[in-house]
Amino acid sequence: MSNANVNNKLPKHLGLIMDGNGRWGMHQAHSRLFGHRVGLQHILTVLPICYKLGIPFVSGYLWSLENWHRPTVEVAHMRHLLQTFGPSLVRELHQQGVRIVHSGKRTGLTAEELAVIDDGVTLTQNNGPNTFNIVFNYSGRDDLLHAVRRIAAQGVAPASISENLFSQMFSTPLPDLDLIIRTSGEYRLSNFLLWQSAQAMLYVTETAWPDFGQRDLEAALRYYQEALEYQAEVRAVAEG
Repeated sequence: MSNANVNNKLPKHLGLIMDGNGRWGMHQAHSRLFGHRVGLQHILTVLPICYKLGIPFVSGYLWSLENWHRPTVEVAHMRHLLQTFGPSLVRELHQQGVRIVHSGKRTGLTAEELAVIDDGVTLTQNNGPNTFNIVFNYSGRDDLLHAVRRIAAQGVAPASISENLFSQMFSTPLPDLDLIIRTSGEYRLSNFLLWQSAQAMLYVTETAWPDFGQRDLEAALRYYQEALEYQAEVRAVAEG
C-alpha cells in the first residue's frame, strides 16, 4: 500500500487493542508470560509502520484496570515488564521522534512504575507530530468519571458544559478515534477510550497481536477506506 493510494483516507487516530498475547505464547509452546513479553516488544515493530503510512496518533491498550484481577503471577510479570522493558521502549521511540503520552490512572501504580511512564512523557514532550498514547492502568468508565469530577470541581454551570469542554477533561485529551483494530478475534471494546470511540470504526482480525504485521494493518485500512467510500455514496444518494 503506497501513501498515494491512501491519501486523505487514513485515520488520524488509530486505536490498537493488542489482544491474544498470552494465548499466542501458549500456542508457541511457551507460556502466557512469554507471550506478554513478545507482545510488548512487538509495539516497536508496528508503530513505525503506522507512522510511515501517515497515521500520526496511535493509542495502544496495554493494561486495563480489569486486568489487575488476573492471576498474581501474570500481574507481577506485567509490572516487571513495565519497569524493565519500558525504559528501552521509551528510548527507541524518542530516537524516532515520537511523543509519548499516557491515558490511565496513577493510583495503584508504584513509584517505580510511575517513574517509567513520567520519564517517557517528559523526555519526549517536544517530539512529534507522531504520538503514541500508552493506555495503561486504564478504564473508559473511570476516565468518564474523572472528566465529570473535574467539571464539577471547577463549578461549571450545566448549560456551559459542551462536548468540547468535556473532551478536554480526560486524563489525556487527544483527537477522537477514527479506527480501532482489535486482534485475536474478540468483538469487544473492553472499556477502551469509550468517549473517544463514539464514531470510530471497529475492525477485528483473528491474528494475535505478536503476529500482526503490515499486511494485517493494510487490510484494516482498506476496510476503513471502503467503509468511508460506502458512507459517501449513501450520503450522495440521500442528498439526491
